[in-house]
Amino acid sequence: MTKEQFMDRVADMLPELSSLVMDRASKIADSGCVDLASYDDDFRLPKMFMAAMGAEIAWQYKPISMDRKERRIIKNIERFL
Repeated sequence: MTKEQFMDRVADMLPELSSLVMDRASKIADSGCVDLASYDDDFRLPKMFMAAMGAEIAWQYKPISMDRKERRIIKNIERFL
């Protein structure tokens, strides 16, 4: 895979990722699990939400079956982020 191919594949996944994040944000806002009124109109709560979404995104996008080599590659990528 070339860098251009890699970048194209990542870009191809962005609309789906954006939709996933917005769907989950709506679900959280409607669920009552967080008292929205107790937060100021700033980025504190959205950042907490996005931090929690990191785990959901990792679960949604990880390969169905991963061997040790793939787990090592993911860990290595995490170190460079």
